[in-house]
Amino acid sequence: MRHDAALTHLHWTTTRDAVTSYKKVDRIFALAIDHRAQLEKMADDCGAPHDQIKKFKSLALDTALSVAKGQNGFGMLLDGTYGREALFKATGHNFWIGRPVEAPGSRPLDFEGGGSLAAKLIEWPVNHIIKCLCFYHPDDPVELREKQDRELLRLHDAAHKLGRELLIEIICGKHGALKDDSTASVIEHFYQLKNQIGGSLKRS
Repeated sequence: MRHDAALTHLHWTTTRDAVTSYKKVDRIFALAIDHRAQLEKMADDCGAPHDQIKKFKSLALDTALSVAKGQNGFGMLLDGTYGREALFKATGHNFWIGRPVEAPGSRPLDFEGGGSLAAKLIEWPVNHIIKCLCFYHPDDPVELREKQDRELLRLHDAAHKLGRELLIEIICGKHGALKDDSTASVIEHFYQLKNQIGGSLKRS
């Protein structure tokens, strides 16, 4: 089966653990608080030490947990830079967690911390979803798009080999005119990468 891309993908999408894939949840209400550079700037602007960001994220987790009350379908986007303590506190709760892997603001896409992606991701709890924000516009130069494609495929390969879920967040409008079909065309491009570059990126 491992030599047949279609069968491998079918096996992957139909046998994932419901705890990690949330297949039984129709919707996820997640508070996005994985910001790093933005909160650093806010702290600098008001003369607050960056350690206060950690406390802020811990308080945000407490609030989100109190709203969720153990119900399915609640969660947060939370980073390991300033949210590490909050990530520890979230352990054991019925709570969806998405963790960013990208270097903040990077374009072309780069990954935080450098080094081996697999070595970094294998340390994450298996129920943490890998979240990657990518600034990608369909009219970007070919060289830029190809670089981003390669990095996304490398991330997908690492996630797939480790049995981890991957969530890609696409932002089109920051570096180009936003049309009605801009985001949709980028999503379709990602789905077509499997035909263009080795068949690695699959629908999931």
